[in-house]
Amino acid sequence: MKRAKLTLLLGAAVLAGCSARPVPVREQPPAGSVPPAAAQLPPATPQQAAPTADALRWRCEDGLQLHGRRVGDDLHLEGLAAGPVVLLRDAGGLTPQQSVYSSAQARLALGLGSDARDAVLQLLQPAPREVRCRQH
Repeated sequence: MKRAKLTLLLGAAVLAGCSARPVPVREQPPAGSVPPAAAQLPPATPQQAAPTADALRWRCEDGLQLHGRRVGDDLHLEGLAAGPVVLLRDAGGLTPQQSVYSSAQARLALGLGSDARDAVLQLLQPAPREVRCRQH
C-alpha cells in the first residue's frame, strides 16, 4: 500500500512539474502582415530564360552585310543573296578562337586575324567564291 501511495505521489509530482512549465506559444502575425522569415527572402522575380543565341554581325567585301546567331552548335546566317542559311559547326579551326561552320551552300571560318574578328566566307553555291569579312 505504501508503494501504491508513493507511485501515486510521484505521478502527481511529475504531472505538476509538467504543468508548472510554461508552454511556448507561437505568436501569430497580424492578418495581412509578412512573416519575418519571408521578409528576409529576396523579392520574387519572373524566371528568365537563359540566352540561347549570340548575335553576330560582319561587314564583308563587296558591301555584303551578314547577321548571325549562334544557337547551340548551329550558326543561323542571314544576309546572303540566296537567303538565310543554317550552318553546322565543323571540327575545323587551328586555334581555340577559331571555329568553322558549314552547309551545302556556304562555309564560314570565324576567329581569324590577330584580334580574332576576321572571317572568311566561302560561298559554295550557286557560283563558288570567297569573301573576307570583319566582325563589328
